[in-house]
This record gives sequence, C-alpha cells and structure tokens, in this order.
Amino acid sequence: MVKLSENDLSIFESRLRSYEFAGHVIQWISLFESRLDIILTTYFVLPKSPLDDHQTSAFFDLVLSRLSFAAKIDILKNLKFRSTIRSQKGVVETLTKIRKLRNILAHNHHVNTDDLNKIRSDKWLVNFILDYPKSLSREKNALENRFNHLWNSCAKMHEHKLKEDSDYYKIIRKLNC
Repeated sequence: MVKLSENDLSIFESRLRSYEFAGHVIQWISLFESRLDIILTTYFVLPKSPLDDHQTSAFFDLVLSRLSFAAKIDILKNLKFRSTIRSQKGVVETLTKIRKLRNILAHNHHVNTDDLNKIRSDKWLVNFILDYPKSLSREKNALENRFNHLWNSCAKMHEHKLKEDSDYYKIIRKLNC
C-alpha cells in the first residue's frame, strides 16, 4: 500500500468520494472504450467499401456490444501485428488500471475503506488521482497517440487489400487525411 502524507490522504479520499471526479473519470473512460471499439473493428473488419458501414455496424452491434470492457482489453492484448507495437502494451496497461478505478467509482455510491485500500495498493492509480486533473490530460494525450499508432498499424494490415481496389484506396486515403 502506498504511504501518503495526511494532506495527500485527505486529497486522495476526497477525490474518490467526489461526484465530479467520478463523473469526469467515467466519461473519460467511456471515450477510450469507444476508441478501443474502433481499433478492434479496424483490426477485424475490412468493409467492401469505405463508405459501406454495414459490416462495421454489424461488428459493433453483434460482437462488441456484447463484450465487457475487460474482454475488449484482453482481446487487444492478444492481437498479433506484423511487429511488436509498444503502443499496444501501453494502451492495455493504462486501460486495465483505469478500468479498475472506473469499476469502483461506477459501482459504489460511496467508496468504502476496502476500495480505498485496493486503489492505494496501485502506485500508478494513486499518482493519477493525486495529480488530477493534470494526470487526466496527460494520460488522455498519451492514449490518443497510442490509439492513433494502433489504428495506423491495423490499417496497414489491410493495405495490400486496399491497393488491389485502387478506387477504395483513394477514397480511404481521402477520408483519413
């Protein structure tokens, strides 16, 4: 368990019991769950046309909507790319940690002592909470960069298929510029 000064402990506990903090974190995490959905869709689905969203929406509706956030993170963790991507590990680690925080904040009206101690056992989460709101902004930027890198890696996996259909390739390049 991370040792905290009396002042830091007071800040830590008040943030975890703040509706504003909880709402901000939960909303922020839902944004990144959506980004994760996009990465998984890009990895697994290549629509017949970049303007045809039938396959994409079917994947969202029939597969992703039925998976928990933890399951989606686990899938990302186990995806195989042509080469090792550090962004993949970074996204998985960050999302796993903030998922734990989100679960405690979202599923408890009042954060109890046991939950406070669970969070205090993770130094990264303690620092994330104590450095709020700077930490939220810093991690948001880091995750955005990592997700962009993952998206590009997923798109490159399909590039040879895209080049076979030059019209498709031209359209998708235009959409992503």
